[in-house]
Amino acid sequence: MKTQRIDDELKELTLQRSGYMRAKFALENKIGAVERRLKSAGAFSDLALLTTTIGFSEAIEVIDRNLKEVEKDISVKAASHPMYQFVLDHKGIGPKSFAAIVGECGSLLNYDNPAKVFKRMGLAVMDGTRIQKRGKTKQEFIDWGYSKRRRTWMYLLTEAIEKQTAGNGSVYKDLYVERKAYEKAKNEAGDYKEQAAEAISEKNIGKTTVTYKAYAAGKLPDAHINMRVKRFVAKRILRDMWNYWRDNKQLIKVSV
Repeated sequence: MKTQRIDDELKELTLQRSGYMRAKFALENKIGAVERRLKSAGAFSDLALLTTTIGFSEAIEVIDRNLKEVEKDISVKAASHPMYQFVLDHKGIGPKSFAAIVGECGSLLNYDNPAKVFKRMGLAVMDGTRIQKRGKTKQEFIDWGYSKRRRTWMYLLTEAIEKQTAGNGSVYKDLYVERKAYEKAKNEAGDYKEQAAEAISEKNIGKTTVTYKAYAAGKLPDAHINMRVKRFVAKRILRDMWNYWRDNKQLIKVSV
């Protein structure tokens, strides 16, 4: 099947992209560690940092070139997908995000309901608990099919949505703004005080931090609220994509 072949190629390209991104992140962390070590020893200077990390920097340049090529291939391949009109119809969702979801999920026609797509992308709730919170051991993560990589793709997508301008044609940015107002109102009303108390009891949070003060007041900090909003928007996008696949499944048939 032509569409199946495109799905498989997007999966391979997405895995390549993920590998390059992880490698770059690791090298940037090494440069940061060297910088902190030099400062701790009182030997920091731009020259010292450059000479000590030049190998890392050169490797990052190579990775960046390869990453650009992969992302270019992703854009071309994604545009050839019969369901790509979804991207064109929804501002803020680009070819890389589309490719990541299709590459990780395959055809959304294979999922009986949106909840199964949520689980695939690391957004599901199991027994009333979010997967990444429930997973206390490696085996639990395996049992639930949790993948940090897949969840990261959704985080990056909602980051892009957040950066859009409200009222400028992005339905998901408008949804983000609407949902954030809703979550803030609930937070101010004390609806999340139990979650706040749980966070204090389970996490090691500095008592002088803004985060601790929010939890101690029975409220979620702004960053926590923002993650709730992003998760809501991410699930709405996946739900809409699942519906789009079903509403336009004839496009899959004519492209075989």
